[in-house]
Amino acid sequence: MYFKKLLEVTGVVEALPRTIIELNLPIILIITLTPFIVGLITGISFAYVGMTFPLLLPFLTGFDKIALAYLSGYMGMLFSPVHLCLIFSAEYYKAELGRVYKVLLVPGVLLFVLGLLYILLL
Repeated sequence: MYFKKLLEVTGVVEALPRTIIELNLPIILIITLTPFIVGLITGISFAYVGMTFPLLLPFLTGFDKIALAYLSGYMGMLFSPVHLCLIFSAEYYKAELGRVYKVLLVPGVLLFVLGLLYILLL
């Protein structure tokens, strides 16, 4: 709630969409990268939703864009080096994290592609 209030007080919620439009940045790229990066940094689903969705709200005009933002954040969370499920599982099974990422790469890309196809078909 503090982060939300900070965004409101500073005016970032209103200024960010205007800035993105002025810089001619591709909206789909912004909707994809912002939640992915926050998911990668935090490793927690409610963090990327809570931190990026208020900022992206003007661009989330339909289910397809909301689903893309969620899918991207989820992918970031899955590959996050601070995602506790991944870290604890690798530690419990005494697996080298680099090898775990190599094994996860193909299913992760497949999940993302299937998610994109699902979004596009709806």
